[in-house]
Amino acid sequence: MRPLSIRAKGITSYALPLALDLTLLGEGLVALVGKTGGGKTSLMDMLGGPVALWRRFSTRDGGLKEWCSGRDASVDLTFAYQGTVYRSLINIAPEYSAGRGKEEAFLYRQSADGTWETLTPGRVPDFAALVQRGYAVRPLD
Repeated sequence: MRPLSIRAKGITSYALPLALDLTLLGEGLVALVGKTGGGKTSLMDMLGGPVALWRRFSTRDGGLKEWCSGRDASVDLTFAYQGTVYRSLINIAPEYSAGRGKEEAFLYRQSADGTWETLTPGRVPDFAALVQRGYAVRPLD
């Protein structure tokens, strides 16, 4: 899995919107540095899959919704896997952690013509099942 771009807001220390286009980095080694509590681990979890695919952090207890710090939190990761480009979009309504609102999880696959095919229509159970069946990248049966 190669992350291509990330957009996030309202997640851990990323209260303000974050947008990174990783295709601009090219090949080679990249270092991520910053102060303690600055969001380095959160960013790596968003880029590496735990957040965008499994809806949890590798170093924090609880699910993604417990770590939302702002209104309308979201994580939007575009990544390549075995020659195909995918997009994972998770939205968490501000009322969700209070027992209202909802969490949505979408998974898309980019077609050869550049259009996005919807693999999961927003329902978290459908998204989770597809991720568990094949790390989110195999076609639906």
